[in-house]
Amino acid sequence: MPQQFEIYIEKIVVEGINGINGPAFRAALEAQLSALLNTPDASLTPGAEGYTHRLNGGSIQLSDTPQAGPLAQSVAANIFQSIQHKTSTP
Repeated sequence: MPQQFEIYIEKIVVEGINGINGPAFRAALEAQLSALLNTPDASLTPGAEGYTHRLNGGSIQLSDTPQAGPLAQSVAANIFQSIQHKTSTP
C-alpha cells in the first residue's frame, strides 16, 4: 500500500528577492515539492506525524536575475531534505 502524506504550508515568505513573481514561485514550489514527495525513493517514515512550526529552507545562491522555477526547485529540495530529516529522527 502506498504511503500517504499530507503537507499543509500555511505561508511562504519570499522577501528581498527582486524580480521574483510571487504567485509563479509558489506554484513552481508546490509542483517541485509534490514531484519530490511522489518519487519512489522519498524515504519518509510512515506514522511520523506531527506539527512543525517551521522548516529550514536552507541557504541558496541566487543569480543576478533569479527565475521562479529554478529558485523553487532549490527551495523545494531543501524543504524536502528537512522533511526527510524530521521523519527519520525519533
